Amino acid sequence: DEAGKTDDAAETRRRDHAEYALLPKLIDAWHDYKTAFRKARDSRNASLETTSDATIAVDDTLVGQSPDDDPAFGIGAMYILLLEGDTSGVLDAIAAVLGPDPQAKAFGNLWKMVDATIDNERGLASREPQYVLDCAWRACGKAEVWQRVALEHSAAGRAANDRLDAAMRLFSYASGGETEGVMAARTIGTFIEQVRSLAIEADSLARTAPIDQAVTLATPAGAAG
Repeated sequence: DEAGKTDDAAETRRRDHAEYALLPKLIDAWHDYKTAFRKARDSRNASLETTSDATIAVDDTLVGQSPDDDPAFGIGAMYILLLEGDTSGVLDAIAAVLGPDPQAKAFGNLWKMVDATIDNERGLASREPQYVLDCAWRACGKAEVWQRVALEHSAAGRAANDRLDAAMRLFSYASGGETEGVMAARTIGTFIEQVRSLAIEADSLARTAPIDQAVTLATPAGAAG
């Protein structure tokens, strides 16, 4: 018991040290991001002032018009850095503090997939929903794994087969193939809203009847395998 307490105390000190070592770097990264954002915004505003197009709307809600209006470093700032700034730095800080926590690992994998999706999207000539969806699908890296497991005559095989079917159904919706005459969504945002409006069955392997307007999706817990 005493040895266990000693180990726990040592682990706590290690995490505290990691937090104090990485936190200043994250705060510096946040200040650098705000500075770069303000410079880009000022340059854009100056450019807009030289055009006669008064219909252009600019969203300045991310960072305020003056440094005093900028959000302080916190959870919101870390999410912004994850999406637009020092992704690896934030993930390293989380991993250093939480250690081998499965939720922290899953969170890190999620943002790595987001980064990969964004990188893939940059090379697109067209940003129609089916092409953006393909970027996310390739970033997930599940196609070959699920195809292999789907060949098994087991619960895992049936689950993998269902997930592949769900993916194919999503692609069909994205291209307008299952909208019953409704025009396919023109943007990925519209497509996401369209999918959210569908009837969703989560982690269901026992369907009692086919549902024409349903898409079966795996929750993070169900997709962990």
